[in-house]
This record gives sequence, C-alpha cells and structure tokens, in this order.
Amino acid sequence: MAMYRRVTIIDIARIAGVSTTTVSRVINGDGAKRSTKDRVLKVIEKHDYRPDTYAQYLGRRNRERFIEKNRRRAR
Repeated sequence: MAMYRRVTIIDIARIAGVSTTTVSRVINGDGAKRSTKDRVLKVIEKHDYRPDTYAQYLGRRNRERFIEKNRRRAR
C-alpha cells in the first residue's frame, strides 16, 4: 500500500515560485496580482490542494490564546 504525502501550502508556494503568504492571500481572496493569482490557482488545481482543517484549528486556537493573554496584561 503506497502512502502519499499531503500537499501543503509550502509545496504550492515552491511550485508556483511565490511565498506562502502569497498563497494564503490567494486562497483567502486578499490582494495579489492577477498573473500571480492565476499561477497559484493553476498549481492548486493541478495538485488538488485542500487546506488542512486541523492546522487551521490550531492556528485559530493559538491566536485566541494570544489575544486573551494580552487582554489580561492590559488590565
């Protein structure tokens, strides 16, 4: 049985020749040049990239902890 490694945002950035920030912006609909956006979207489609929901959860949880910690300090 062959094991396949999941394609990550880092892989997409390397293949497209852009930063991970640019890939994130394209995925989230934030600003990017039309040519860059098209290139990134082609790579995403070709490699069937799907965001890792667990990684998104961890990132959101860490942001929430950071915000709460800073709120406590501000009091």
